[in-house]
Amino acid sequence: MTVLKTFAEFSAATRLDQLSDAEREILKLHLLDTCAAAIAGSNTPIGQALRELQAPGAGGVPVHAPGTISDVSVRTGTVRHTEVDDIHTSSNVTPSSMIVPTALTMARQLGINDPQVFGGALMAGYEAILRLGMTIDGPVVMYKGIWPTFFCAAYGTAAVTARLLELSVEATAEALAIALTTSTGGAGRPGPRRPGRWLMVGEAARAGVAAALAAAAGFTAQLELLDGNWLAQPHGIDGKPEAMTEGLGGASIVSELSMKPCCTGKQAAAALSAFRDLLEEGLDAEAASAIEVFVPERYAAMIDRPAGPNVHVSSFGNIRYQFGLAAFHPESLFDAARTTKVEDARLDALMDKVVIKVDEALETHMPRCWPARIEVTTPAGKFEKTVIAAPGDPDRRFGREATVAKFHAITDRLIGESEADAWASAGLGALADSAGLDRLIGRFEDLFGG
Repeated sequence: MTVLKTFAEFSAATRLDQLSDAEREILKLHLLDTCAAAIAGSNTPIGQALRELQAPGAGGVPVHAPGTISDVSVRTGTVRHTEVDDIHTSSNVTPSSMIVPTALTMARQLGINDPQVFGGALMAGYEAILRLGMTIDGPVVMYKGIWPTFFCAAYGTAAVTARLLELSVEATAEALAIALTTSTGGAGRPGPRRPGRWLMVGEAARAGVAAALAAAAGFTAQLELLDGNWLAQPHGIDGKPEAMTEGLGGASIVSELSMKPCCTGKQAAAALSAFRDLLEEGLDAEAASAIEVFVPERYAAMIDRPAGPNVHVSSFGNIRYQFGLAAFHPESLFDAARTTKVEDARLDALMDKVVIKVDEALETHMPRCWPARIEVTTPAGKFEKTVIAAPGDPDRRFGREATVAKFHAITDRLIGESEADAWASAGLGALADSAGLDRLIGRFEDLFGG
């Protein structure tokens, strides 16, 4: 049996009640966390620009027709660009940004409000997108110019849609194969103003939905793609196809998801956490004469990039700027828009004191953890902090209280505390029954003008 057929046998039969109570709670929390990213993203210039593509553009032709599967493109891109969405470190894929908006959007369009089927679609999507990410060794290929989420998006959303459609095993396998043929990973670095990467990652998600609908209509593709050299020849990837099926049907992969503590690139999260810990312990940031940040070599250059003209994108990875916000404007760590750089002489002075260095010993913790160590020199002495697992990682998992607190930190400023409470209730209650799922689907549609 082919790899795709084996996975399809699992994917076509997923149901919410297959999860343990602990896994179901994790799924609820990541559903809520993605809602926070959706609210934040819909209020940024990039999120608004993505929605504008649904209006007539050049020659009077819209890029996206609202009320169709193109809604998936707009909504997934909106969530992903916030850098507050979750991540799976072993695949380097940000799954919920692709899986959750697709599931909510297509459930509405297909008229599905059964939590068992909806939850099963989430499960199928998470397993698909993350297992493909591990198959291509996402943490390694990322630094060869392949964006794992972009590469895996279609495969994940095809699994979501196929499960919502309740396709047969055979049709599900065809949907996955069709989706795979659309996979590409070379998005390049974000451009200024309106980076096309957020449009194109959404288009990848849309392609997966189209693949499932096409399979339902009888379209087919090569089911042996992951059994031969398909990853190596067109893509130059030494794949690990065993990752697609190893342990399938055991513990859910949702237990391996990491939440981000705020709007930050994952590569910067551990160092930022260490610095925030020192601040809470009484560090006087203005008194620091030197701040050394030690990380594994593979992402040292990434967090060392200067904040460029596209402040929104570059600020999430630039650890100097993140330290400045943590010290002097901590509320801005939860601002997904970041349209302009915060002008503050104290922040600028602190940024000049930060140096990024490589510590090869930290590499041993990857890919499960993306660690960092910082050393801060002050007149009062040297302060040190090492963070292996950042807050929100599986080893330091956010429970309900921490997830709701993060949700409010992001959304209260945008929609008010009362409305944020209503959203939190809807997110946490969506998997309880059909009425709860309808409430969340309705809120999600209203958020995007559906």
